[in-house]
Amino acid sequence: MPFKTRITEMLGIEHPIVQGGMQGVGYAELAAAVSNAGELGILTALTQPSPAALSAEIERCRAMSDKPFGLNLTVFPTINAPDNNAYSQAIIGGGIKIVETAGAPAVREIWEMLKPHGVTIPYKCTAVRHALSAERAGCDIISINGSNARAIRGRMISPA
Repeated sequence: MPFKTRITEMLGIEHPIVQGGMQGVGYAELAAAVSNAGELGILTALTQPSPAALSAEIERCRAMSDKPFGLNLTVFPTINAPDNNAYSQAIIGGGIKIVETAGAPAVREIWEMLKPHGVTIPYKCTAVRHALSAERAGCDIISINGSNARAIRGRMISPA
């Protein structure tokens, strides 16, 4: 039975459950299965080796589900950073309307690219101070994860 909450209404889903972006497993099969169950499935952008591969994965997910799904794009400082702008362009070109983000202050540049295209931005964080900073910076939804969240443990940085 569908729930009706602010989150279900904002994301166009039946149940207030959002799959987290998971590096290495956030492929179309998982995201489509979650979305087909009435929740929000999430593809993980950086699981794909290139923006072109991400575009193809978006299309594969669309072929598996006609329900809403989103993408995760996490931005952490690194020596060999991926081309987040090119991944963002693949997201925009793929018509994705929900992009879960996390990471360093540079994530705000991603938000600035996505927001004019009607993209809803959930921001994943582990501390209230990061949530407040993200809210001030303009994200649409705050996701508070436990400090034991594998991908963001000890590396979460305020987006502002």
